[in-house]
Amino acid sequence: MKRPASAAMLEVAAKRTKLNPIVSAISDTDSLPADVKELLTGSLKIALGEFKELRHPYMAEVITMGEKCMKEMQDSMAAAVVAAKGKATAMTDIGKEKGRREKLKDAAAAEVAKQEAILASKKDAAAAATAALKEVQGALKAAKSEAAKAASAAETAEKAKAAVAEASTESLPFLKTGTSTSADGKKALKLLTSIATKYKFDSGLVDALPSTVKKDPAARSEFDLYSFTKIEEALATALTTATAAAATEDGTKAAKAAAEEAANGEVTKAKEALAAAEAEVKTAAGEVKTAKKAEAAAAAVVEAYWPECQEACEAADTAAKDLESFKSLVAVYAELKELETPPEPVEPEEPEEPEEAPPAEDAAPPPAEEAAPAAEVPAAEVPA
Repeated sequence: MKRPASAAMLEVAAKRTKLNPIVSAISDTDSLPADVKELLTGSLKIALGEFKELRHPYMAEVITMGEKCMKEMQDSMAAAVVAAKGKATAMTDIGKEKGRREKLKDAAAAEVAKQEAILASKKDAAAAATAALKEVQGALKAAKSEAAKAASAAETAEKAKAAVAEASTESLPFLKTGTSTSADGKKALKLLTSIATKYKFDSGLVDALPSTVKKDPAARSEFDLYSFTKIEEALATALTTATAAAATEDGTKAAKAAAEEAANGEVTKAKEALAAAEAEVKTAAGEVKTAKKAEAAAAAVVEAYWPECQEACEAADTAAKDLESFKSLVAVYAELKELETPPEPVEPEEPEEPEEAPPAEDAAPPPAEEAAPAAEVPAAEVPA
C-alpha cells in the first residue's frame, strides 16, 4: 500500500510550481542586464528547488543575487506604475492636454499659411527674374548686332585706308614712271580713278588722268606733270581722311564690343539670379510640403486624444495589476528561499481488532416478558 503524501509536502510542491512564473518574469524584464538574466534563468530553478539546509553555497549566492534582482524589478515596476498613473492623470486633464494638442494644430496651420505666402512671393520673384532675363537677352541681341555692324564698318574703313595708301605709294609712282597700257598699269589707273571718285578729286584732273598715263613719261607735257603733282596732293589728303575715318570706326567698334560684353555680363547675372530664384522656389515648396505634413500630424494627434487617453488609463491599471502580481511572486520567492525540509509525517497507529468471544456452552434463555404488576392486596389487619 502506497504511503499518502503529507500536507507539508503538498504545500512545498505547490510553491515550487511558481518557480516557472518567477523565472519567466526575470527572463522577460528589461531592467536587468542580459548576462544576469541568462545566469538566473539557467540556475534559479535548481537553487530555489532545493531545501535551504541542503543548498550548496553557490546556490545561496544565486538566490541572493536573484532576490536583489527581484527587488530591482519591483522598484522598476513601481516606478513604471507611478509614471503610467502620472501620464493617465495628465491625459485625463481634457482642458490642458486636448487644448495643448489643439494649439499645436492651430500653430501648424498657421505655419502652412506662412510658408505658402513665402512660396507665393518666391514665385513672384522668379517670374520677375524671368522677365529681367528676357529683357537683357534682348539688349544683348541688339548689342551684338551693333557690334557686328561696327566691326564691319571698321573693316571697311581700314580697307579704304589701305587702298588710299596703296594708291599713294604704289599705283601713282608706277604710272609716273610708266604707262597704263600694261596690265599693272591698267590696275593702277583703275584704283586711282576709284579713289579720285570716292574722295571727289578735281574733276579736270580725274578726266585728264587716263590720257596722261597713256603717254610715255618722256612725252608728257608740263601740264601732265602738274596733274601728277595735284593728284599726289589729293591722295595725301584722302589718306589723312581715310586714316581718321578708320580710327573713328575702330573706336566705335571697340565701344560696341564693350557694350556687347557688358550686355553679355548682364545676361549671365540675370541667369544666375533666375537660377537662385528658382532654387528658392524649390526650397519654399519643400517648406510648404513639410509644414503640411506637420499640420496633418498635428491633426492626427488631436484625433488620437481619446484613444490615447483610454490607452493611458488602461496602461496604468495594467501596470498596477502587474506590480501586485509580481509582489506575490516576490513573496513566494521569499518563502522558497527559507524553505526547509518538512518533518517526516507521523503515521497513525492502526487500531487492534477486538478478539471474538467464544460461544457459551448453555445459551441463556431469552428474557421473559415483564409480568404485569399484581394488583395491590390490602394488608391483613393485625388483631389487636
